[in-house]
Amino acid sequence: MTRRRGEPCSPRGMGYRLLTGRSGLEYPGHFEVRRVSRNGGIRWASHRVPVRHSMLEEYIGFEPVDDGLWDVYSYHCRPGRFNERLGRILDDRGRAFRHTPRV
Repeated sequence: MTRRRGEPCSPRGMGYRLLTGRSGLEYPGHFEVRRVSRNGGIRWASHRVPVRHSMLEEYIGFEPVDDGLWDVYSYHCRPGRFNERLGRILDDRGRAFRHTPRV
């Protein structure tokens, strides 16, 4: 069964791995998984990539789409696409993620 983009994943038939953390999420085995640090970013190829502060200490999954392009997943939603060349996560309109202010 083929999954359409943005649909929730089913753990049957794919190599899933369980992550221990606040969320206890499962991502498919072909995903790259990173934990958002307390400073609101992840490390990718020795570079810091800013991510939203609302995702602090959560695991996010990166699904390969094309050379240097990755769909980013948080839980079962896709908040954007990571462009390795730019070192940024962009939303569907091509805008860069902005840090949400701490209150």
